[in-house]
Amino acid sequence: MLLRKGWALLLVCLSAFCLTVNLKAQEESGAVDGAGLDDFEPIDYEANGDIGLRFADGQNDLSMLGTLGLTSLDPNYFSGSFGLAFIDDKTYLMLRLQPELTFGKFGVGLDFPIVYGLDDGSLRTNEYEDGAGILRFIRYLRYGHKRVDPLYIRVGDLNAVSLGSGFIMYRYNNSASFERRAVGVSFDVHSEDGYGVEGVFGDFSDPAVMGLRPYVRPLVLLDSEIPILKNIELGLPIVRDNGDFATPAGSSITAWGVDGALPIGLTSLLTLTPYAAWSTLSISERDTILDSYVFTDDGTEEFEPGSGTAVGVNMVLQVPGSFLTLSAKLERRWFGPYFSGSYFDPIYSANKFSGARSIRESGDTIDIGTHPTRKLLSSEDNQGWFGALYGNIFGKLLVGGSLQIPDVKRTIEIPGTTATVANGATLHVEARADDLLTDFLIGARYDRNYIRDVGDAFKLDERSVINAVVARKLGDYLRLGLHYRWTFAEVDGRTESTYFVFPYVSITIGLGGGDTAQPEQNDEGDDN
Repeated sequence: MLLRKGWALLLVCLSAFCLTVNLKAQEESGAVDGAGLDDFEPIDYEANGDIGLRFADGQNDLSMLGTLGLTSLDPNYFSGSFGLAFIDDKTYLMLRLQPELTFGKFGVGLDFPIVYGLDDGSLRTNEYEDGAGILRFIRYLRYGHKRVDPLYIRVGDLNAVSLGSGFIMYRYNNSASFERRAVGVSFDVHSEDGYGVEGVFGDFSDPAVMGLRPYVRPLVLLDSEIPILKNIELGLPIVRDNGDFATPAGSSITAWGVDGALPIGLTSLLTLTPYAAWSTLSISERDTILDSYVFTDDGTEEFEPGSGTAVGVNMVLQVPGSFLTLSAKLERRWFGPYFSGSYFDPIYSANKFSGARSIRESGDTIDIGTHPTRKLLSSEDNQGWFGALYGNIFGKLLVGGSLQIPDVKRTIEIPGTTATVANGATLHVEARADDLLTDFLIGARYDRNYIRDVGDAFKLDERSVINAVVARKLGDYLRLGLHYRWTFAEVDGRTESTYFVFPYVSITIGLGGGDTAQPEQNDEGDDN
């Protein structure tokens, strides 16, 4: 408790110091308008959009193989890729047609996959059977840009969706695998009067994950002109999973909390945003499978609601001339029993479906595997760190990632999985290089959870997801590339981790017209 109060006091002192420095600078410059911030501009807790890692629709999109490397100067284009695909020791011919169109604030991305099995002479229809089904053809429909336009809405596949500071939902992906893509919606609506709401609905075909975060800047709402302090934003995030696989036994799970932040523009180059968040998480009814893994000192065996707190600071540094843009985030977290921060994370959907299905299919054997509730199986308090770092160098090299690591790892032995801890570290890494090497395009994303030590951080098993592309330009329109995924797919009727390898040739033709595509500066990223 004393340590937690110490961190809170440190954050308050840091905020006061930044506020004093900023007000002094404004006095000297004769400007006291809130460091150049608009009266109401929703806070971007990560600010990755400012460094180009918030990909525009299609741009930098590793699933859009043909468009990798297409400049944002041509927002309308047609792309097609063809090649051999190898999925879990089976060989396929694959053709993907992927047009992308932009009309003012409207955007649409389509995806027409045709996968023919050379081993059995039949079409692989997995992509149309679950999740989005025939709507799989529509990758997304979008209006506006989050954190930029007063109204933003995206319908289709969702990637990297965060609510507020991300203490409950951080970089959530609504699709369990590249073949089980879901159709959901993400939106953000805000008014210049100082209030707004952001939200997510994970899947129309399976109304499971739903989240809302109303937020307000109280001083803006009251027409206050107090410099800096008028930028304080308060939010109330709530996320619920009503799906059959939300917990091993089928109960629903709910997390809600409060968060607050104060962006402080120290100079035209540097902005600091101290913030804090609190959240609680519970299940709708007793889950006997979870209870079987909970052992407390007093002998009881029952999973209970948990809560946690976080304080942190986000920094954005922009060096003139596009030499360097840097976004860094450091956060201290305190977890009570049966709680984990950023519970709805990048591979939540994949772990939920694969973990729960393995439980249901194992008959009398209770095996929680890598199901997300595994992170909650600790009856003791714990603390940890969360950090994120993103950078853009000359617009050629973009690299970033995040890491959550607990102070103490809780050992838990469960058959059928390589995971040996209940609350290990969680890692996300992404990188992209455009023409860093002449005519080569390189991009990759990697996620892994339940990491026990450094040697366990980079491995491919049921706790990992990777998506990587290397492509060589062959003139203005042609690409020769290799796409590799380690992901989850349907294998012999089960959802399992497996590989996907796709050497391909693609063609991309700009169609002209439309407005220039803008980077989506939002917590979602749209990097699909």
